Amino acid sequence: GGGDETLSASTACADSAASSRSRCLDNLRSWLDQKEVGLGVFHVCRQVRQAGGTAWLVGGCVRDALLGSCPKDIDFATNLKTDKLMKIFGKDATASTGKAFGTVTVKLGKSLFEITTLRREGKYSDGRRPDSVEYTDSIEEDLERRDFTINAI
Repeated sequence: GGGDETLSASTACADSAASSRSRCLDNLRSWLDQKEVGLGVFHVCRQVRQAGGTAWLVGGCVRDALLGSCPKDIDFATNLKTDKLMKIFGKDATASTGKAFGTVTVKLGKSLFEITTLRREGKYSDGRRPDSVEYTDSIEEDLERRDFTINAI
C-alpha cells in the first residue's frame, strides 16, 4: 500500500543524498590532493586554528565541489578579525583587498585564498548594499546574510 511507496521513496531520497554527499566528498578530496591547493587550504586552517580561531570553507569552492568541478577560488569565513589575519599570515603573504569588509587575501605560491571575518548586516535601504556591517562570532549569522543560491552553504 501507500506505506510501502512512501518508505521506498524515502529510501530512494536517502540513497540519492548519500550518493551526492559521496560525490561531493570525492571531489573535495581530488582538488585538495592538488599539492598547492591542498597545502594552502590546510595551511590557512592550521594558522587560523593556532591563532585561536576557526575557519570554514564557504562560497564558490563549496558550489564547485557540489557540482563536481575544481574550484576557481577558495574562500574562508573566520571568527578572527582582519588585523589578526594580517599578523598571522605576515605582510609578504597577505594583501588587504577588502579591509573595510573584513576580507584579507592570502597568497601561497600561485594560489589565492580569501578569508573574511564573520559578519552580520543591517538593513538594505537601497536594496543592494547593507546600511551597516558588524562582526560576529556566529557562523550561522554570517551564513544568514549570504545569498541562498549557494553562498550560504
